[in-house]
Amino acid sequence: MDFKNFMQQAMKMQKQMEKQQAELAAKEFNANAGSGAVSVSVNGNYEITNLAIDNDLLSLVKPGFNMSSSYEPKDLITPQMPIAPDCNNKKLRKDAAEA
Repeated sequence: MDFKNFMQQAMKMQKQMEKQQAELAAKEFNANAGSGAVSVSVNGNYEITNLAIDNDLLSLVKPGFNMSSSYEPKDLITPQMPIAPDCNNKKLRKDAAEA
């Protein structure tokens, strides 16, 4: 293959790549989690075009459900950092304390 032919092939491949990139950028991809409680749409340029979070998901405790006042997560620890003196709860969940 001579150099001229090689360059023509490279230019042809470059045009094909540009066309495919434009087609990909025009596409939209959708995903959801939690049986649709959270859904997101992203375009081919990795930009979020839509984000929806079900309002019910923002409730930390199910309405009508009363958590026991004695409930305490099993992974609570006292963090190795200063805590505000007026703080009534000196413990954090392990993941939060280690962050």
